[in-house]
Parts: sequence; structure tokens; C-alpha cells
Amino acid sequence: MSTPRSFPPRYPPWFTGVAVATLVALVAGGVFSGLFVAVMIVNRWLGLFLLALGTAGAVPVLTAYRRRPVTRWFCAGFAGALVLAWCAAAGALTSGLA
Repeated sequence: MSTPRSFPPRYPPWFTGVAVATLVALVAGGVFSGLFVAVMIVNRWLGLFLLALGTAGAVPVLTAYRRRPVTRWFCAGFAGALVLAWCAAAGALTSGLA
């Protein structure tokens, strides 16, 4: 009679999750920042309004999906992307880009 196999304890996949969150933050942050700068060249207030609108639209989705096992990493990355986009917007506005 063989002994039952013991499986390692379940743990959150931190390495993979952090890599996914970082990748999502870089890609989505670049898209948000690029769109903001492109619109800001036309009108700075329109760019800020659209960035605020995108942030306000993302908040309910992020709060709804942040408790699920896999999507929490995407939510963390997207939240980081929003922070990155707002920092880029502040940098663009203070540097006098528009």
C-alpha cells in the first residue's frame, strides 16, 4: 500500500501576480498617458476631464473585481496605471507642455 501524496500548501502566486500587475501598469499607464498628452495638446482642460472620466469609470470595475483570485493582479496593475497616468499628467502640466 502506498502512502498518499502530500501536496504543498496553497499560496498566492506572488511572483507571477506581481509580474502581471507590472506589465498591465506599464501598458495601460502608457496608453492613458499618451492619450492624455495627445488630447492635452488640443485643450488642457479637455485632457484633464477625459482622464478624470476614465478614472471614475475604472473605479467601480476595479472595486468589483479586486476580490477574485486571478483578476486581483489585473486590478492592481490597472490601479498602478491610473497613478502613473495622473503623475504623468501632473508632470506634463507643470512642465508647460500645453
